[in-house]
Amino acid sequence: CDFKQNLMFVKVHKAGSTTTTCIFQRFGYEHNLTFVLPMVKTDVGWPYFLKQEDFIPSADGTYNVLVDHTVYHRQLLDHLMPPDTVYISILRHPLSQLRSVFNWYHLVKSFRGLKGTDPVASFLENPQKFHVPQVKARSAPHTLAKNFMAYDLGFPLGLSDDQPSVAEFVQKIFKEIDLVLILEYFTESLILLRRRMCWTLKDILYDVEPKNLRKYRKPATKNTIEQLHRQWSNVDYQLYDYFNATLWQKIE
Repeated sequence: CDFKQNLMFVKVHKAGSTTTTCIFQRFGYEHNLTFVLPMVKTDVGWPYFLKQEDFIPSADGTYNVLVDHTVYHRQLLDHLMPPDTVYISILRHPLSQLRSVFNWYHLVKSFRGLKGTDPVASFLENPQKFHVPQVKARSAPHTLAKNFMAYDLGFPLGLSDDQPSVAEFVQKIFKEIDLVLILEYFTESLILLRRRMCWTLKDILYDVEPKNLRKYRKPATKNTIEQLHRQWSNVDYQLYDYFNATLWQKIE
């Protein structure tokens, strides 16, 4: 196979993406590659599409690796990255991702009035009650508690209720992203990554202690809660179901 070193990782929030990013950063460091680095903080334009002012210019104007948070937009990225760039992303079961988002962003404080020992379940019983006031109060274009993974992948959230647009978007990502890792099957995903990139086993080794870890209580999830979440975060579920299935097709 042909050894590949140019890559763009669509870093999806709270989906094991920092652990994965560390693999790519180590690989780039060891092979003396040029990274697209954010001008400020840790995001390249996110939560907006990237623009030239968002990243540090390289010495020769070329780059090999982009792994920091940026909203996926293929035309913009093709203009920045080499033609042979491999595009990679990662997804996580949407309900697990939502629980992690609740913990990381302290959404219990934002969504006032949640009841019981499981704030996520309380939220999903009537998400509009809590979600809409917070969204109206925010100036940011993204939303934390609904189709957050789809937003990172470039889905326009105003089309969440338009099923033909959702289906078209899933197929678009399938055609454009070379490999979508699944956090619940991280080991299998990394083996596929190694083979796709023609890397060595050493290149995909990682610290099994998750990065950016904040431990929190994880109540047992009832099927009814997941069904409510499927209705609420429909695009994330369609992405996850599709790419979980295609992962296993590639494994076969």
